[in-house]
Parts: sequence; structure tokens; C-alpha cells
Amino acid sequence: MSERRSVWNAVALVLTLGLAAAVAVVAVTRSSHESTAPSPSPSPTPSPTPTIGTPSGLVGEGPYLVYATPGGVFAYDVASGQTIPLGAIDGKPVTQRSRQPGAGRLVAFATQDGSVWSVRRVGMTRVGAIPPDAGDSFEGSAVSPDDRRIAIAAMAPDPATVLVDLASGASTVIERIKRGQYPPEALLPIAWSLGGGIVYQIPFCQCDGGSPGLYALDVNGGGSTIVPGTRTTTLSRFVVSASGRQLAYISADAVGVSQVFIENADGSDPRALTSFAGDVQAVSVTLSG
Repeated sequence: MSERRSVWNAVALVLTLGLAAAVAVVAVTRSSHESTAPSPSPSPTPSPTPTIGTPSGLVGEGPYLVYATPGGVFAYDVASGQTIPLGAIDGKPVTQRSRQPGAGRLVAFATQDGSVWSVRRVGMTRVGAIPPDAGDSFEGSAVSPDDRRIAIAAMAPDPATVLVDLASGASTVIERIKRGQYPPEALLPIAWSLGGGIVYQIPFCQCDGGSPGLYALDVNGGGSTIVPGTRTTTLSRFVVSASGRQLAYISADAVGVSQVFIENADGSDPRALTSFAGDVQAVSVTLSG
């Protein structure tokens, strides 16, 4: 199958998913030490409402679009056009995803009631569940660069950040420790630093407005600080580099026109990448660093 046909298959699938929730697009590369999963019996063409048969692993070359419907979780192989059933989950997947590209070895996500799942070559696994005392509503799924942990926002009753070990399922709840240091909204994890010591977060509000700023959470000390230079920037549209060292975002310039800006993750060296004369509606940015 040609590359062009593969891309159009993926586009066609996304257009036919309807209310299905896309979990992630991932290459899921096979390492030399990883055994091949049993051969699946995939559907010959993508379908917006496929049914779960016998859950299986991912044996194709990928990349895969992993998505959820009321009937379960599926992986669509962009190269072959096949839809592979992965199994059913207990709960609705979170809607917010990481803004940082992963390594392509796995997909991990939470459900809104606190269950955590991972998808690897061998198939889908329930990692565990966030303890009930951490909250009763969750959002976001940001996987660490080493694929060992996932950061999730506890939305209610008290905003907090939950780190889940993807091997053991153990949860660590990082609560807010200082008054006046946080926005009124919950903080949504969207990226990790390269070494895994910092989780970057943005205020999350299902509303028309929301607080500005990018926050850096020290996962060891538990302190969260706003990144300099972002105090007046609402970061609803932005991406983070794979290394966690740079971020690009859309913000208004001095005359109120939307531009694409780039800066280091610590807030240093901010600069405009564009000089649009009129307002911009959509931008795609790829960061290599």
C-alpha cells in the first residue's frame, strides 16, 4: 500500500469515527527483545462502530491510531487498513491528551473514573486504578519520556496531580502545598521534562475563559511554580518538544494579532516565529529539540 493511500485511510477513519474518542496515534515499534503477539483476526476495513471480538496484539508495522468507542478500544493500522480489537474498558477515556510526542513504544491513558490502561505490542492491559481518596473525577494523560509513569489531573473534590507507575500500578498523589501559588482551576499535565523530574501543567477549565500560565511541578519536592514569561499567556493551543526543552504556542502580539511564539521551557528566550498581518485560525508546528 502506498504512503498516500495509507494517509487517506487514516483520514477516512477519523472522519467516520463520529463520537468515538481517539486515544493516540503511535508507531508502537517492535524491539529486538519483544516477542510477536498471536496473529489477530482484524476487520478488513475501518468501521465507526466495530465490535470487540477476541482481544489481540499488534503484529503489523503500524503506525496505529488507538481509539475508543462505547463498544471497546481498537487499533487501526494505517499501513494495512486493518482494525484490531484490543478489549473493553470500564469507564470513559479522558478527553485531554499530552501536548508532547512520545517515543512510540506504548499508549497509556486514564478513564474519567480513575482506571489506567496501557497499549503495547502484546495488547491492552489494565495497569490499575487510582485510589478513591485521590478524587472521583480525572482528566489528562501525559506519559513520561521513559514510558514508566503517567501524570493525571485529579479534578474533584480537591485539585491534585496523580502519578501512576505503569509497571506496578502504584499511585502517588501530589497535593497543593501553598495557598496563592495555584490558579483556581485544576492543573492539567501536558508534558514532562527530559529527565522526568518536572511535569508541565496548564490551568484546565471547561469554560470560555480560564487562567493564563504554564506551571512546572517538581515531582520529587511537590512544589509548583509558574514559568516566567507565561503569566499573561493562555496556553490552550501549543505544543512541547519531545525533549521538554522548548514550547511553541499561539498568543496575541502587541497589536492584538495572533502569532506563533517559541521559548525555552523555563520561560527564557521568548521570540515570535511569525509576523501575520491578520488573525490566524490554525497552525501546525513541529519541534525537533
